[in-house]
This record gives sequence, structure tokens and C-alpha cells, in this order.
Amino acid sequence: MLVASDWSAGDGPVAVLRHAKAEQTFGVLDHERELTDRGRRDAHAVGEWLAAQEIDADLVICSTAIKADHPERQAAVDAGLPVLSRAEALAGLTRLRPTIAVSGTHGKTTSTAMLALAMRSAGANVSWLVGSTVPALGSPAHWGDGDWFVVEADESDDTHLALARTAVLLTNAEGEHLDFHGTLGRVIDGYVEFLTGNPADAATSPTVRVAGLDDHGAALVAKAVGGVVTFGTTPGTDWWLEVLTEAVTGTTSMLTSPSGDRIALRLAVPGDHNARNAAGVVALVGELGFDPTWPPPELHHSPAPADVSSIAARSAASASSTTTHITPPRSPPRWLPRRVGTVAAWWPFFSPISTAARSVWPSTLGPRSPPPTWWW
Repeated sequence: MLVASDWSAGDGPVAVLRHAKAEQTFGVLDHERELTDRGRRDAHAVGEWLAAQEIDADLVICSTAIKADHPERQAAVDAGLPVLSRAEALAGLTRLRPTIAVSGTHGKTTSTAMLALAMRSAGANVSWLVGSTVPALGSPAHWGDGDWFVVEADESDDTHLALARTAVLLTNAEGEHLDFHGTLGRVIDGYVEFLTGNPADAATSPTVRVAGLDDHGAALVAKAVGGVVTFGTTPGTDWWLEVLTEAVTGTTSMLTSPSGDRIALRLAVPGDHNARNAAGVVALVGELGFDPTWPPPELHHSPAPADVSSIAARSAASASSTTTHITPPRSPPRWLPRRVGTVAAWWPFFSPISTAARSVWPSTLGPRSPPPTWWW
């Protein structure tokens, strides 16, 4: 749960609450797990700590794990605060500028990181939101004043369908998160809508659509939608990939564009799946009108030829699931900062989120007295 205070002014604090310790019960969905005794103690402790900080929230963003009857969520509703899901918050952000959304069962994080690097290197001023720590980007999230927003679009709860999107990249489509979707057919239908948009909301209809053809599910989606730019090793793809060498130290590939240009892909990580991710990114960059062979500034010092696709190596190598520990300046319960991860990178996002929220709930976001300043 995220609690933002006076982010419309651009200088308020944000509190992040991670669920307390829960039972590890086989066959029980993560959202349904009960708290352990330790979890209950810690939950009370963090509540007391937050109360002592006198935090006066303007906006609450919570995950789908926080049910509607949760006492803290209900208290926010009773207080007249807007309560947004993650999907709603991201949907608001994507309506503030042209958005490129990356989705798929696998490869979303890697491809999103590659895409942000590729567009930045090709001269675009981009903001991004990646679901991992990415040293090559300097931060997993950045909100600037540029023209583009690159975002990882999570399909696990249909968040990807809520986002406004100018361009989309689909890596693959498999039967995961069936606890939510129910069937593989529902997963495929969701990706079809991801590529086509919702007829009732023109902002969700992309004008550039790129999908992998090597994956059976993604190929079904592309065929159902029609007019999709494809990439992969399958003959007949628009952006055709040839994996030349594979080793534990990485891969080398050749990507042929629809116009016949041949682009060398060099990755410092192994696996043809990473080569496919890189191919999809370069294809999308090219379809957006950028030069896919633009030499990135980050690699000018590299002894290898510096083409824009080479950033895939840096990106994929750095897009790991490591966690950054950020300790607040005051003394919360000992476990509170644990696995908070990249919350600091979210700071710049809360001003536009609050602005977007005010357009929906103007009467509930009136002036409030500022709380004490505290930063994560």
C-alpha cells in the first residue's frame, strides 16, 4: 500500500506498507494467506509507528491483495480519500503522455529496460517504469519532461488493459496467472485486447503493434488482431532474427529489418530468448521511426561496435530481481524497510498521479495541513 501526502505540490512524502509475515500454506493463493503471530505483532507495530508520524494522506494506492473490507482501506474511504489500485494509478499516468507498453508472460522486465535504454540512446527523452532494479538506467523508474513513457504492463490482474497506449510490444503469451484469468483462452483474449484496445476508450488503442512470432500464443494473438508487425526466427517475420552463436558468455545474432537492413545484436547474457527480447525492442524502435542503428552514448567507450541493439546486453545483464534496501531517517519497526526496494524511484510519479486523481476526485483532494517531512 502506498500513501501519498501532498504530492500535487511535488514535495510530499510517501509511505510504503508491505504486508506483514503470512503463513506459507500449500494450495492457498497469496492474497488469501493468513498472517502469522509475528505478522500480527508487526502489523500493530507499524500502525503505531505510522500514527506517531502524524501522516495526513491525500491519496492511497493499494494492491489487489488489500481487500475492500480491509480496516485501513475502509478508513481511507470513510475519510473521503481517493483509493486507487495499481492499475488505476498507472492508467492515470499513461494518459499524461504517449505511452509504450510492454507485456507478455515472460521477458517484460528485460524488454522494458532494453526499450527505455534504446529510445534514450536514439535521442528520445523518455520516462520509464520497470519492475526491477536496472543499474544501466540509473533507476527503475523515472518521470521527466519528455515525450514518451515506457512502462512494463503486468497482465496478472489485467493491469495491461487499463493503460492508455500509443505503441505496444508483446513478447509471448502462455497460460499463467490462471487463478485470475481462469483459462488460457482468457489470457489470449486479454492480449488480443492489449493489441487492439477497448472500443469504448480510444486512448487504449495503439497505433504501433509489435509481437513475437516464435511463440505459439503470441502468434495466435497476432493472427487474430491482424496488421501486427512481427519479429523472431520464424521465416516470414517482418523483423527476422538469426541467432549466430550461443555461449555462456552471451549471444550474437543478426536482425534483418523489413527494408533489408541487417543489424548486429550482441548480448552479454546467454539464451536465445534474450536475443528475441532484443529483436522485439529494436523492431519497435524502428517502427516508431527511430534509427535502430543509432550508436548509444553509453557504449562509445566499448571496444565492440556500438550499435543501438548492443544496449540489450547491458540492459538484460542488469535487469535482475535484486532489492535495494532504503532505510528511513526515523526508527520504524525493524522489518519495515525490508524489501521496500525501489520506492525512492517512485517519488517523481506522485505529483502526476495526484494531478490525475484530482481530475477524477476534485472534491476529495482539497488542501491539507502538511505532515512532518520524512523521506525514504
